[in-house]
Amino acid sequence: MLQERPDMKFTQTLAYPGSRAQVTAMLKNPEYYKKRWADLDDHAQVDLSLVDNRIRVSSTVSISTEYLDQLANKLNTGLNLKVVEVWDLNQSGWVENGTMSGSMAGVPVKFSTTMVAKSEPTPQSGTEITLEGEVTCAIPFFAAGVERAVVKTIENAFAKETVKADEFLL
Repeated sequence: MLQERPDMKFTQTLAYPGSRAQVTAMLKNPEYYKKRWADLDDHAQVDLSLVDNRIRVSSTVSISTEYLDQLANKLNTGLNLKVVEVWDLNQSGWVENGTMSGSMAGVPVKFSTTMVAKSEPTPQSGTEITLEGEVTCAIPFFAAGVERAVVKTIENAFAKETVKADEFLL
């Protein structure tokens, strides 16, 4: 009998040099997302809409085996990643809370996060966004290894995220 195991959970905090108003303006700009994904796919597709104090961004990114070595070796293929990001804006029009979810075409792997934006003590000094999420994989026996590989890939992508944000904000 197989034992149930918990999903792979992760937490990450991103620090941005801009105020929450500046970070919000960045997150409303589709060019920012194209720049964000450029290292993985310089032809990433980005669809952004702003409706009812909510930013909704859907990105489709083609990921080569170069960026998913561990996972790609198991699957022997490149992967397409679909990411949907939704940000709620507060009464000041600044990003406040959000969600991000992603799935890989043809692979039973998904991730989801909640995101919370917080300003430094002085609102113009900086912004932190904390992500809490989980990765799930429906491949029996290999799930834990695949989930670890996906979490590592997400962590690497978010490390690059702050570099791209710095380029936009500074």
